[in-house]
Amino acid sequence: MKLSNTFSSKDLISELVQDGIKVKENKTNIGKNSYIYRFNLANKHFLLKIYKGTTERVNFSREREFSSYQFLGISGYEQIPKIYPELSPNDGICIEYIDGFSPKLNTQSLDAILRMMKNFKEIYKRNSSFSLAVDSCFSTEDLLAQVQKRLNSLTKFPVDYFERALSCYSHLGNNQSCTYAEESFTYSLSDIGTHNIVKSVDKYFFLDL
Repeated sequence: MKLSNTFSSKDLISELVQDGIKVKENKTNIGKNSYIYRFNLANKHFLLKIYKGTTERVNFSREREFSSYQFLGISGYEQIPKIYPELSPNDGICIEYIDGFSPKLNTQSLDAILRMMKNFKEIYKRNSSFSLAVDSCFSTEDLLAQVQKRLNSLTKFPVDYFERALSCYSHLGNNQSCTYAEESFTYSLSDIGTHNIVKSVDKYFFLDL
């Protein structure tokens, strides 16, 4: 299933406001790639994620994340929010708002992440047909290239920091270069960390697919 809604997030927010529904921007969770809004409708709580960037990037990110929610749902993974295609604008997605909090990095949250990773590994074993991640890695060379790209994009560290870091990674690549075995392949979240986890009662829900 692909999203085909033609209305924009601006249209959606405008219509909600005209109907007397409060739409609140979540300024604490604004990332470099998206804006986050919350609203209540028909006694349900929703979260609206609006992607930033070029039209091409927005379309890709939107379709990619929607497909991820759909695929994991079909695969029986329940610790993600429900997605609402009918409320998802052409520049974002609308998902269920999970009432909870971002947990601290501790034994419990790490155990939750490990369980998620084991579940994703089992899903991959059953069905490996989902398309590759943008940052997928199949060798140490792939990993080193990504690390170098990210280091080069940073601007707040001294030049000698980059030189030392790149030297360490180059040393790793020169001495332990390998291609990863296919049996080690798995699915993963876009950005794993407690900042993308919501703990609600005794369950951990994962965001940013």
